[in-house]
Amino acid sequence: MEHDIFERRRGVSLAPVSRPTGLISWLDTQTNNKQMQKTVSDTSSEQCRALLTKSALENVAVLSALESNLNQIAPGGVNRYNMLINAYTMSAAQRIVRY
Repeated sequence: MEHDIFERRRGVSLAPVSRPTGLISWLDTQTNNKQMQKTVSDTSSEQCRALLTKSALENVAVLSALESNLNQIAPGGVNRYNMLINAYTMSAAQRIVRY
């Protein structure tokens, strides 16, 4: 056996481990299932938050480009454009934090 060679060289003796049965086995399975569900849920939440952040960044970039364009076309609205872009940006940031 391959494992026997490693065991003899390292001086390690690996005895077979019996698996728990009955209630202990069921509890271990339940605990592992809950941990896996939490991990999947946490991962999904992080992916959703990343997608939401990416979308917000893209929207802010487009709005900023539009703002720059509008500043040249209608300079009288500079303060309003800036205020609207900042309001959107703050709202998006708050949604991301709440998520």
